Amino acid sequence: MKLSLLATRTAGALLTLLTLAGGMSAQAQAPAAAPAPAADVQLRIEAGQHAGVVRRLALSPDERRLVTVGDDKTARVWSVPDQALQAVLRVPIGAGEAGRLYGAAFSPDGREIVVGGSLAGAPGGSRLYFFDAASGRALRSVAIAAGDVKRLVWLKSPEAIAACSASPAMLTLVSRDGRPLLTERFEAPCYGLAAHPDGSLLAATFDGRVRRYAARDRASWQAAGGFATEIRDPQSLAVSPDGRHVAVGYFSRLDARSVAVDVFELAAASLARRFTFNDLAVGNLMSVAWSRDGASIAAAGTGFNPPGFRMPMKRIAWPGGETREVIAGNDSVFDVSATSTGEFLLASGDGAWTIAPAAGEPRRAQSAWPDLRSAGHLKLSADARSVAFGIGPGEPAQRFDIRRRLLTADSGSDLSAPRQSAFSFSVRDWEDNLRPQVAGQALAMEPAEVSRAVALAADNSAAFVGTTRSLRRIERDGTQRWSMRTAAEVRAVNVGADGRIVVTAMGDGTLAWWRAADGLLLMQAFTTRDGRWIVWTARGHYDASVGAESLIGWHVNRPGGADFHSIGKFRSAYHRPDVIDRVLETLDPDLAMSQADEARRLAAQKVLDEDLRQRIQAVAAAAPPPPEKVLPPVLTVLGERAVRRNSTELRLEFSVRAERQPADSLLVRVDGRPVEGARITLPARQDGQSTGTVVVRMPARDAEVVLFAVAGNLVSEPTQVSFRYEPPLAGSAGRPTPSVTTSPGSTSGSTSGSTSGVTPATGTRPANASAPAGAKRLFVVAVGVSEYARSDYNLRLPAKDATDFLELMKTQAGTLYSGVEGRLLVNGEATRAKVLEAMNWLRAVVGEQDTGMLFIAGHGVNDAIGQYHFLPYDADVARPSRTAVPETAIRQALSSIKGRAVLFVDTCFAGNVMGSGAAASHEISRLANTLSSAENGVIVFSASTGRQESLENPAWGNGAFTKALIEGIRGGADFRREGVVTHQGLSYFLGQEVRNITRGRQTPVTAVPLGVTDFALVALK
Repeated sequence: MKLSLLATRTAGALLTLLTLAGGMSAQAQAPAAAPAPAADVQLRIEAGQHAGVVRRLALSPDERRLVTVGDDKTARVWSVPDQALQAVLRVPIGAGEAGRLYGAAFSPDGREIVVGGSLAGAPGGSRLYFFDAASGRALRSVAIAAGDVKRLVWLKSPEAIAACSASPAMLTLVSRDGRPLLTERFEAPCYGLAAHPDGSLLAATFDGRVRRYAARDRASWQAAGGFATEIRDPQSLAVSPDGRHVAVGYFSRLDARSVAVDVFELAAASLARRFTFNDLAVGNLMSVAWSRDGASIAAAGTGFNPPGFRMPMKRIAWPGGETREVIAGNDSVFDVSATSTGEFLLASGDGAWTIAPAAGEPRRAQSAWPDLRSAGHLKLSADARSVAFGIGPGEPAQRFDIRRRLLTADSGSDLSAPRQSAFSFSVRDWEDNLRPQVAGQALAMEPAEVSRAVALAADNSAAFVGTTRSLRRIERDGTQRWSMRTAAEVRAVNVGADGRIVVTAMGDGTLAWWRAADGLLLMQAFTTRDGRWIVWTARGHYDASVGAESLIGWHVNRPGGADFHSIGKFRSAYHRPDVIDRVLETLDPDLAMSQADEARRLAAQKVLDEDLRQRIQAVAAAAPPPPEKVLPPVLTVLGERAVRRNSTELRLEFSVRAERQPADSLLVRVDGRPVEGARITLPARQDGQSTGTVVVRMPARDAEVVLFAVAGNLVSEPTQVSFRYEPPLAGSAGRPTPSVTTSPGSTSGSTSGSTSGVTPATGTRPANASAPAGAKRLFVVAVGVSEYARSDYNLRLPAKDATDFLELMKTQAGTLYSGVEGRLLVNGEATRAKVLEAMNWLRAVVGEQDTGMLFIAGHGVNDAIGQYHFLPYDADVARPSRTAVPETAIRQALSSIKGRAVLFVDTCFAGNVMGSGAAASHEISRLANTLSSAENGVIVFSASTGRQESLENPAWGNGAFTKALIEGIRGGADFRREGVVTHQGLSYFLGQEVRNITRGRQTPVTAVPLGVTDFALVALK
């Protein structure tokens, strides 16, 4: 949540703004119930973290898992204490706030998780959704009387689920199967719930009351006393372990100077102790928790002491009151929970969660989500095609150039910041305010709506105001021309100098481009701190950098839950960089698509290659099917996602739900390699309930298993299981140990894409780093074409690049590899037939313990429908189907390699190569994303990103990429000084070195499939 200090505002007024901005209303003016979730398919962000405020967290009884919920409409299950993501839980969602989650709880036995929030049920009510804690599988949902649920507690004895809500203000208790146990309406919103050790329940309401309830029997509950608070909006409650006291955190301040945390004695129903703090000039300590040993109380909230937004957690000794302050993060803390080891867990407004130990520094779950809170940091070029923005306190700004598809670290000093004031156009009180003034008139705001940002058009004809709920255009005379409801709050606004386009930075980390004339959403973009980006239209047409296709996808509502399919599963229909190119020019996504399709048809007429022409014409003539018509199957592994075994036999149960096309096979990969001989039994029914089994023979070491359900050409999202091998004790061989949860090998259920900006991993030694000689072999195919049959295609260094690479890899014989075999094809030897033959040889000879590498250098082009082609010696760019090496052939060869598969691709193009109209671009992203998807399992090292050239210079001796590659393999990438170069270390080295060689003109990228852990590529002699 953004906080700003204005000298003209009192702390009390700011607190009111903070209250309302958080979706909380002291007046309970929100609608009676959230709208019903839309029964459609919606595009959503998935960055492996919450893309928005984390509202609540709940710790499992055994403290192995934590569940968090928030404004991004997901619940996420994490392992504790390593903060690794285990599962994403999804519920049906709709427009606006429908689907936001504000409550979560574990069942007393830890086997189930329940979540609630703005989830429509019966009229005036809501629904609770239940999930299996181990697998994340949706179990059931039940309707409850409460409306907008703000907090959940799962009581142990007698068992009951308590939900408090703000609108309507009420408390509801139900059984596990949804049977009503208690319904009580209040005069004010309810936000605080806490379980008492004796089994009773405490509920806090914004009329200054804390009520207590106890069970009469297993079927009903009744009021059992309570107490009044002096401050009228108790926000959270924490009961001491002995049950004698209750700590209360408030949403308001005690007064303009003081923040209070109160402790009440339950038996006397009186205030036992008040802790006041005068060092927080703004905000509150609304979130409280009591340590398990009863020795301290944690209190945090929106409070901070400027300058900066460093949010403190007060660790208050009980009963003495000695206080130690810990900086919990740079955004508001919405929930706190205690562990048995003296730690406190904190849910943050910046999408992260933090472990605050009893001593030492807090540990935060690092977020890939950019923090776009500063209204003044959004800068634009005149045509809005280049945008710079801050991504978080103390971090360098990013710059995204849509035309070049390039994301860089750049403050945008040559771009324009938003104009927020003008002598002839009055805009006042716009920052964090309920009542902004535009052109001398108060802007009509919805209840609980807060203005966040403003930008004036260059000619002062209009002001564009961003709020927590909308983007609005206000004319110079004060009239509102349009208002567009937004899915997330608008944190910054800017207008292109030509006045055609408005750009906003959103609370979910996205950038959005809007048509200034009428507010039409043109397209959106999402970037990550590690350098990935994706840009898309509302219809799903997109372009993405290497490793970024997992960042968005289709959320599909279904009864009892929801599914998510990453956009890369629909690559053939929706990957349309040609559409993205035209959106900001046409100011109409549909017109952009129409023009792109027409351009494809015209390109087809110029193509001499009959096969390619027919393929382009067929694609151009066919509209992409709606995503709901081509949904892949959904695979769920039942039980733990991390297992320990002292046996090398791994048996897993799974379910498949296939609504369009039944799955016909199960694909299994171990550490990225395809598994042969797995014993698979598909479920009798593919309804998500019937179970199947797979038995995999595992290596006698730790490994990552990734599974997919395959239905024809449709492949499910990958499901990962971490296998931890523990050698059997003497006399116990062959007896497997039971499953226990451990840290998964990946923090996301999506394909990872490491980029050159990622710091190399440190700590544990990579798998197989010290494998003995003879354990495996290396096979290399190196292709480089400098001299083409058509001399106008000629380059300078690719043939030398391929030769130098193969000669270097041959020196690996007797190190990590017992032997090295290679095939070199350069210039006239690198015909299409010989390149295809060499790739087939590579596929055939690489065994399960071996590594296969393909190095290609020369020209690479994409045809008019995006298919990549490598141009061999005898290529004719006008006839790529017959003369070039297509993407499909590269994929078929590398994805079916039994061992590890690695592609090094250093291809570029010359302007005269593109002249025939057959080729549309030279981008490598689509090829890299296809090969590195988890089902194909290929590690891809690409020489450049976006629309950059792959540069060569005779003075370097090699192309920039190959020069850096050779230096890295020779030892430059051995950052750990362990005598080996791993793929992560090589990726980082390439990113730094190529940028240095080319002075920033070329940026290589690496794409690594899900389930592939760091391993040694080469050893140094």
